[in-house]
Amino acid sequence: MIKSFLKLILILIVIPLLLLLTVPINRTDDDDGRVRVRVSDVPEGTAYVELLVPAIYIPEEHLKTHEHKIEFSKITYNDGDERAHSVDTELLIDTDSDIAQYIDKDGYVSLLAHTDLVHSYSAYRENINNESVEYACNMILTGSFENKENDDYCYGVDLNYLDKTFRKIKAAYVDENGHILGVTSEYSSGYGTPRGFNVNGDSVRLACGESLGGYLWEALTPAGKFLVILVLCVFILIVIAAFKPQKRSK
Repeated sequence: MIKSFLKLILILIVIPLLLLLTVPINRTDDDDGRVRVRVSDVPEGTAYVELLVPAIYIPEEHLKTHEHKIEFSKITYNDGDERAHSVDTELLIDTDSDIAQYIDKDGYVSLLAHTDLVHSYSAYRENINNESVEYACNMILTGSFENKENDDYCYGVDLNYLDKTFRKIKAAYVDENGHILGVTSEYSSGYGTPRGFNVNGDSVRLACGESLGGYLWEALTPAGKFLVILVLCVFILIVIAAFKPQKRSK
């Protein structure tokens, strides 16, 4: 009987694997060089957030101190007005600003001001009746697909590169003049969605997307998933049958 079960489970394993080979993995070719920074619980007057990295870990070929620009948009919605009012400003943050001069006791410095890893950076603040409801920043790294045609394109510089290279990352809340209003301390990274940085109060979390196992599971068709579950059930029955005490014949 056990041999029959083994044959059945072999068949049920082979069938879903064959089905899996015929189904393309349903994964979009994500541009990990285009990074979203979601921001909440910010100090009053915050215009955008800058990432801070340990200076000791900045690769020598990417070490560059320079002024940088922030494309800042202030979007306002008012009661009774169906259209949003948007004010777009280009913030020029020079090398004498607080954020460019900043270095803390642990050696953290601005990623934007002291490396050439970021091609462009934009931020927006959304207000409803003059009350801030949402902050977000968009960072295009030099390894982004979007940046391939530019001279500073650098293959491999993406979200995962930041995590592996710097290990720990902080964030600074900055106003429109480059003055620092606060700095976070807690950092964590791991799998999760949506991809990007989540800056909240005193913490920074980096979500690197789904794990490989999650992608493979999503790749299976509903029928394939059913067969996988069926295989597991049959396997459990075999284990139960194998360890079930046999009755002795008189």
